[in-house]
Amino acid sequence: NKNSSIMFSAFWQRTLTRGVRSDEKLRQAEIELHRSVVMMWQSNGVQVTRPEIKDVQGIHTVTWANETADDEAIYPVVCLHGYGTGSGIYSTSLPLLINRSVAKIHALDTPGCGLSVREEAWSNLSREQAEEIVVSKLEQWRAMYAYEKIVLVGHSIGAILATAYVERYPERCAGLILASPAGTAAKIEQQNTSSSFLSSRNLLAMIWHYNLVNPFSLFRLFPEWGHRNLSAYVQRRFHGHTMQDIKIQLRDYLYENIMCGHVLGASLVTLLLEPLSPQVGIRPLENRLSDPNFLRPDTTLAFMYGDRDWMDKAPAIRIRSQLQSHKRQTSIVCVRDANHNLMLDNPLGFCTALVATLPSNCFLKKGYPSRRQEDDSYFFLT
Repeated sequence: NKNSSIMFSAFWQRTLTRGVRSDEKLRQAEIELHRSVVMMWQSNGVQVTRPEIKDVQGIHTVTWANETADDEAIYPVVCLHGYGTGSGIYSTSLPLLINRSVAKIHALDTPGCGLSVREEAWSNLSREQAEEIVVSKLEQWRAMYAYEKIVLVGHSIGAILATAYVERYPERCAGLILASPAGTAAKIEQQNTSSSFLSSRNLLAMIWHYNLVNPFSLFRLFPEWGHRNLSAYVQRRFHGHTMQDIKIQLRDYLYENIMCGHVLGASLVTLLLEPLSPQVGIRPLENRLSDPNFLRPDTTLAFMYGDRDWMDKAPAIRIRSQLQSHKRQTSIVCVRDANHNLMLDNPLGFCTALVATLPSNCFLKKGYPSRRQEDDSYFFLT
């Protein structure tokens, strides 16, 4: 019966989301990743600094700040990661923003993920409950820093959570930048209605709905298999010449990030997206962002994609078209030589494209960057 299914799901979730390795191993992997990133860029003639890392209101916070920043009204850039990763996915790109006069940047581990607070009770939540936890924790984090406004950058599923925050606290957001966002499109009804197709789809939908199996659970159930496959993925996936120097550190960070236990992160993909459809949201971003009243008139909206991205840009284009009819501007930027994880595929391109989309209040007044001719080699406008 339904109650038995719910009880089994809760038990299974606690089993699958329980970490099998300590947080300390993840902390060490993160420190080593940032150390290696600094060495990587310095060996390529680019001066960057290691970030400040601390926990704020239960949220693991990685910060790069420009030493020349003063007390002027500057909006920080706050970055949320996607499924199966953490703040470290931004480690190669965000340090570069300091060299382009961005005042302050934070990369966060989403509540329930990585080194942020993880409550066991969060392993069996509804979509509404999960969004409420993340949004309220983010607002507590903002209030702790006493920021008047922030500029949110959300990657993949992080784009959905960033949008949920803006929906709840529109007055606190000066900009919303969605990098290869998941869940943009609405559900499309399947034309194939054969009984075998429907049976397979219903089985997958049940597994998805109750989050019985996910990539995290497979990694924890078969750790040697997980480590071997993650190593192969990192070696195959990231080809940039700069990335060759940190592939081992990146692999170790991603592996420990998964193995320490994502109490909420493991279930977000099934709560926010339709079964096996990363582009299709339970509450599609297109339906919300196409409303000209969703964002305040002074809030920047931009989309970023890799030029080889498997996420479809069509919903973003439709959103832009709809908002243009109401005289609202929306940017769509493509980073060259990049796929879904554009901040890792092309860190310089991601950084340069982000600079082009950030509102002016994110920059030091004395150092607001002008458009450089070489910027066109990193990204283009759609």
